[in-house]
Amino acid sequence: MDKIRANVGSGKLYENEVYKIIEEELPEFLNGNKSAGGTAKTIDDRITIYLNE
Repeated sequence: MDKIRANVGSGKLYENEVYKIIEEELPEFLNGNKSAGGTAKTIDDRITIYLNE
């Protein structure tokens, strides 16, 4: 996560809740518990639900 944050830049480019969702889901992929596609789908589904609320 630190490497990703370092490459994002200095401006606020994300919604805090969206970033939180990514931060919660990414470790499953990085630990080898979930595929990249599965992780992306979960993140997409959660963000879609959040944006529709």
